[in-house]
Amino acid sequence: MPPATGPNGLRVDAPGSLHQDPGLQPERTALAWNRTALVLIITALMFLRWIPLFGPVASFLSAGAVAVALGASIGRSRRYRRQSAGIRSESLAPAASGVAWVTAAVFVLGCAGAVQLSLGAISQFTP
Repeated sequence: MPPATGPNGLRVDAPGSLHQDPGLQPERTALAWNRTALVLIITALMFLRWIPLFGPVASFLSAGAVAVALGASIGRSRRYRRQSAGIRSESLAPAASGVAWVTAAVFVLGCAGAVQLSLGAISQFTP
């Protein structure tokens, strides 16, 4: 079995690698944050499809989803470096703040989208 490599192409046990984790935990976490950002971009595109129905509110929802996706992507590299350093020093605290912020933002976006859909459905049935 070939040795595991990190995102920089170096073996994880090679000199100069960011960490020596054979399970590549920082890479898996970085990929999970990339998937989160991708889903948020897809959500933003879905909100753009709502513009003809709901007007500028859908634009704000889309911009909010893009902002959260950018925050997740930018924070990903910082978290990767911190996790790699934590593995090297064998001391790593969980990064709960990033997870909490993204969770709260997705919850707010979801609630705002649900309210917008409800208001749109109510307006269709009122004379």
